[in-house]
Amino acid sequence: VNSFAQNLGIRMYYNGTSKLYNTNERKTVQQMSAIFDRYASALPDDGTFVMTVVPTSSRVTQFMAQKKPERMTSDTESFVYAVTGDKVETVSACDVLSERTVAGEYMFFTTDMHWTPEGAYYVVREMLSKCGKEPAAYTDFNIAKEYPFLGTLYRDNPTKQMKNNPDTLDII
Repeated sequence: VNSFAQNLGIRMYYNGTSKLYNTNERKTVQQMSAIFDRYASALPDDGTFVMTVVPTSSRVTQFMAQKKPERMTSDTESFVYAVTGDKVETVSACDVLSERTVAGEYMFFTTDMHWTPEGAYYVVREMLSKCGKEPAAYTDFNIAKEYPFLGTLYRDNPTKQMKNNPDTLDII
């Protein structure tokens, strides 16, 4: 089970299906946290349930435009942590990615609402570390590069600025 709590909604993925829960209400967050706690309690003693808290793309875009990626976290994220039980390991994508972004690493596309593949790798790496595992290094993968890459933000609202500053997409 992988679960992603966003600033505006919790999307839960299980067996290839997903459902989006509104988290504007604290009650919904508490209910989802109770579900995560039950899943974690159902695991064998050596099992680990990892929940990843992910910012919405609009929040990331807002703070990246302001050049303040360190401020991506929200009150919703803090509340999720407060009501989630001790058996659930949590990873903050905000913390993992904003730290690297502040250091000048390319973690978010500018023409698309998603993380770069390298950004996704670092979040997965952190999730695996909570399970006592470590993936191969990102540089160990055979990576092809697609340039120029113009993503969905460009597709939906093409601007000269984006066209003149395309992204690079790592294809693994």
